[in-house]
Amino acid sequence: MSSTEPLVSVLIPVYNGQEYIAQAVESILRQSLSNLELILINDGSTDDTQAILDRYQKQDARVRLYTQENQGIVPTLNRGIELARGRFLARLDADDYCFTNRLERQVAVLERDSDVVMVGSAFYLLSADQRSTRIVYPPASDTEIHCALLLDNPFAQSSVTMRLSTLREHHIRYDPNFPLSEDYDLWSRLLSYGKGMNLIEPLVVRRMHSSQVSEANRQACIENAVLIAQRNLRGLGFDLNLDSVRVVKSWFRQRPSIQSDADVDRIDTMFAIFERLSRKPGLDPAQVNQVRARFILRLTLAHAPGSKNFSRKIGLVRSLKPDDVGHILQYLIDRQSVWLMRAVYRPRLPGRPQAGS
Repeated sequence: MSSTEPLVSVLIPVYNGQEYIAQAVESILRQSLSNLELILINDGSTDDTQAILDRYQKQDARVRLYTQENQGIVPTLNRGIELARGRFLARLDADDYCFTNRLERQVAVLERDSDVVMVGSAFYLLSADQRSTRIVYPPASDTEIHCALLLDNPFAQSSVTMRLSTLREHHIRYDPNFPLSEDYDLWSRLLSYGKGMNLIEPLVVRRMHSSQVSEANRQACIENAVLIAQRNLRGLGFDLNLDSVRVVKSWFRQRPSIQSDADVDRIDTMFAIFERLSRKPGLDPAQVNQVRARFILRLTLAHAPGSKNFSRKIGLVRSLKPDDVGHILQYLIDRQSVWLMRAVYRPRLPGRPQAGS
């Protein structure tokens, strides 16, 4: 990298983002790590987005502004990858914003460990009326992330900073076959070439508002995520039909509902998945067992109508390894730590920066 090239390229695609784009841009231009370029791609906005972006381009030489006819999120993101000149590529959605130390913290990790190809973070989820927030803590370690990645998206797109050379060397781009789940698909492929990490400090604020995703798009997103999870499971050696993928995917976040013999078989499959993960090179078996313990805890609380299914569930619980009780206790302790982290970080949520200030 020459002295004239930025260390980080920050990519913000925007379509009709006049309400929030100024706050997103301000949060990047105020970063403690100043050696950056901000790539803004206006994807055919019909509101006042262009005028807002023009103002920032005139104010700060680090801003690179591109305007195009509306193409959609995937082509726009891929254009941004081609335009980026930095060693690292950071993402931010036009309706989110981040704290001033975000890039400094994430770049430090990427520079310290060359095996890490992407870093995200915990994040605040801000309600539409901006009156309430909660902190979301995604899986933190590489092992936890790889376990979650099989069935779910373990990163918030607006929190991610990636190693750009890995994307280019392996020709990894956002796939138009997975609209609305394009990030989950890209992470699944990118993490085949290195480690992932989520910092436990919330570095990003994600905003909830009514114009984000329609119900029809939400269902399409869910179905695309199921297809990606099915592909990920096949890569580990488990060929599940889509119905089974939908079920075990839901179990990853909530208590299993054991309704049939098929569900009992799926529980067996989940234990086989954890066993396979514990033997996968590069993953920490102890951390896999921690993830397994969380599933066990949900399993013990699961609803299992019918004497046959209930007896089978009890049999599964009784057959657990001796160390599983210890793992469950450690999980409960970790949950208490999460509550403490929330108490520490919640007061840090800042007010709204003034556009152009």
